[in-house]
Amino acid sequence: RVQIVAALMAIDAGLERLRHAVLEKGADDDR
Repeated sequence: RVQIVAALMAIDAGLERLRHAVLEKGADDDR
């Protein structure tokens, strides 16, 4: 169970990074 939780946390962190990167690129494109 510990490994599953750690994996989910790592995936969540990765998605958050991608989200910020996309938002930054999207903001630049919109402007």
